[in-house]
Parts: sequence; C-alpha cells; structure tokens
Amino acid sequence: MKNAFIISFLFVMVVACSDQNFLPIEDKIILEMGETKNIPKDLRTLHFFLETEKEYPCINYTIISSGEKMDNKIKIWIDGVREEEICLTATGPAKTTIGFGGLKEEVYEFDFKVKSTKVCGTLTITSDEYQLDLESNEVIEVVNPVLVREK
Repeated sequence: MKNAFIISFLFVMVVACSDQNFLPIEDKIILEMGETKNIPKDLRTLHFFLETEKEYPCINYTIISSGEKMDNKIKIWIDGVREEEICLTATGPAKTTIGFGGLKEEVYEFDFKVKSTKVCGTLTITSDEYQLDLESNEVIEVVNPVLVREK
C-alpha cells in the first residue's frame, strides 16, 4: 500500500511538473532588432524582440526560447509558446526578448531555428549599423533588417 502511494505521488508530481502549458508555434515569428547602450562604459547590447504573428487569448503568453553566441556564430532557438497560469485577459502575441552584449564589429553567422525549420544568414556589425540578412523563408519576418546604431 505504501509503495502504491509513493508511485502514485511520483506520477502526479511528474505530470504536474511537466510542461503542460507548452503550445507549438503555428505561424510566423516577427523579429525586430533594437540596441541599448550603457552610458558610463559605452557597452552596447543588441536585442532581438520576438513575437508571434498569431494573437493568443492572454497577453502574457511568452515564447520559449534560448540563444547563444560562440565565436563568430549566433544561434536562436524557438521551442514553442508558454501559457501562463494567470491569464491577463487581453488578446495579443506571445513575446520574448533575447539580448547579446559585447558584440564586435564583424560578420557573424546567424542561425535561427523555429519549429523544425532552420533559417541561416549573417549579422553584419559595423560602427554605423547592424544588418541582418536571412535566407528566404516562411517562418521569420524581419521588421528592420538594418538598424542604425546609437552614436
């Protein structure tokens, strides 16, 4: 009896702690670049503001994502949409922001994976601008492929 209780308890915990509120991406991801600058040290961070094209019933749904920079390669992965337990009842897209600080002026390989699709391209950083060039695709729409840097 005690073993049955423990097994039942563990099953409930695994089910309760699993990512039940995880939705698949069903449409395009809208990507917009932005830059922030830390004034005292002139440190800059490039931000990728991501949102779904689809509107959800709760404005606080978030895109489950991750990003990394290794050498001259930047990768962003989109895993889905998280339904939040508390719903802010206004419709809107799911959103997230991924930032990369300390990027040098150079050309970076850029990989973006959403759903089962990998989109490749380049991110060119000069003293004047960021330029994101992605291969033609059906999953990412870039609002501002060129972002003028703050002076």
